[in-house]
Amino acid sequence: ISFSFNQTQNQGFRMSAFRVKPEIDPLEKERIAIERRRQRFADRTQRILHAKTRLYGIDTLALEQQVQEKQERERLDVERDLYYDDLTAVHAKAISEQEAQRQADLSKKNEEVNFYRRMQEQEKRRKKMIDESQANQLADTNTTFLKFSGEDPNHARRVKDQQHQQQDWLAQQIFELSSKEQRSRQEDADYDAYQTEILELKKEQEEHAARVKRSRTQEVVEYNKTLAQQSRSRKAQDLQMSQALDDMELAAQMNSNFLNEGSRSQEGNFKGFSTSQRQRILDEQHAQMQEHAARRQAEVDEARAYDQIQEDMRRAMVKADRQAQAYKAQALKNLAMERTIQAKEKTMRYDYLDNVVYTGAISEDFFEKFGKSCR
Repeated sequence: ISFSFNQTQNQGFRMSAFRVKPEIDPLEKERIAIERRRQRFADRTQRILHAKTRLYGIDTLALEQQVQEKQERERLDVERDLYYDDLTAVHAKAISEQEAQRQADLSKKNEEVNFYRRMQEQEKRRKKMIDESQANQLADTNTTFLKFSGEDPNHARRVKDQQHQQQDWLAQQIFELSSKEQRSRQEDADYDAYQTEILELKKEQEEHAARVKRSRTQEVVEYNKTLAQQSRSRKAQDLQMSQALDDMELAAQMNSNFLNEGSRSQEGNFKGFSTSQRQRILDEQHAQMQEHAARRQAEVDEARAYDQIQEDMRRAMVKADRQAQAYKAQALKNLAMERTIQAKEKTMRYDYLDNVVYTGAISEDFFEKFGKSCR
């Protein structure tokens, strides 16, 4: 067939379709196919496991975050329980101190009332002695003085006794007022000291809680750093192992006589697996299945045990909260009963003072009688 040079140039693109491709080494061709499959599998894996499309399997980051949140909640619950225990101990100590102070004040008041009663009895005896002496003087018939009708021979003594009695009464009132003021100042000072002590204890507890919180936060940070380091190390080990497996696979593909048809005798002499070989394969598969089932059962048992532990912790926390609430309610009830008893004691004390102690109060008519005798 004869054709010109120009026709060859114009039909060059047609002739290129019929050109023979160069012959490639079978090993190189196999390597190119393996690399192509690996790249396609990597692209497929990245496309399937992309975060914006969908997640398959276990999300380790989400699980780690959930574990951290759960640990944080447990730590906060423990801190809350410790804080409530410390607060309950402080309240119990405060209530016991208040009860001791109340008993001391009650005993002191009883001593003062008893002292006042003794003084009152002494005053009554003194007044009785004065009245008896005056009656004896009036009944004396051996006097040489004349007794006129309406004459008051004991006027000066009676006035002096009344003045002494008035002075004693005023001194007693002044003493009671000063004692009351001193007792009130002492109670205020004790209350201020008690409040200062409570504030100091509260401040110490808050500082201790802050220190514990900082230390636990630091521990959590260190633990997270350790987890991150372990995760990085594990990823590096997995990457290294994957690279080693890839190298082993490539070496097997390159050096295997069976895969590369290096030995023709193997293909002709292979007659299938023997009975013992098949049995070993079946035993290996059965062992793998048992191991897999045991691993799944262990995971189920571990999850069940973890759930049981969490349920026990939840019940313990609920029980502790209920006990704290019950203790608080009992403390409030005791406080209400104590206030009721104090109110009754106050009412009884004032009733006793108004109806028994101060029954003979001095009125203005008593002072108007001075200086009005018949003399």
